Amino acid sequence: MSDLKKHIKILKQNTQITPKLLGYLNRTDGIHTDDPAIVQKVVEILAPPTGDRSGHFHPSQLYQCPRKQVFEYYGMTGQSSYNPTLQNLFNDGHFRHLRWQIMLLNAGIITDVEVKVEMPEYRLGGSMDGVNSDEGWVFELKGTSQFASVAAKGVMPAHKQQIQAYLLASGYDRASSSTKTRSVSSGKSTKCNATRWSNPKSNRSCKN
Repeated sequence: MSDLKKHIKILKQNTQITPKLLGYLNRTDGIHTDDPAIVQKVVEILAPPTGDRSGHFHPSQLYQCPRKQVFEYYGMTGQSSYNPTLQNLFNDGHFRHLRWQIMLLNAGIITDVEVKVEMPEYRLGGSMDGVNSDEGWVFELKGTSQFASVAAKGVMPAHKQQIQAYLLASGYDRASSSTKTRSVSSGKSTKCNATRWSNPKSNRSCKN
């Protein structure tokens, strides 16, 4: 496939993000912001967690062991072991999210990040990576070491389950998911795959 065809395919996959993001990247020399609201968001994201995660089931964990989810719902902590490689991987994912959130806010692609949602009737609660409240859609960034599978088959079932929960909880009609390769040591440039779909409760179609 030629480079032109690859670019056309990427643009068709997600017209909500890609064209605006490419324009933003072409006119900037780094990730900076002088917007007080964005700076405050970054400070809040980097602050140590203070909330109690018990009393809710979380969209990001719906694919995990049901027993584990129940234990965490009741605030029971499991055994933990020190794994510097795994912790470094988590740290990389955390700052990868932050980088994307700052870029998308600066580019005007999303309007807010880490937006909390709840569905009390299902005791469900979580935080969405980003939203565009003006256009009514959710943004979710996922990191995976199985990028080739995502590119060929689409969003992983566990990730789709998480985002569908966000759509139902937020009431938004559409979501856009960007999937990045997850590697701490790889020197290769990362790839991105974008997917969109609609809220199962909505009759609105989702078009690129």
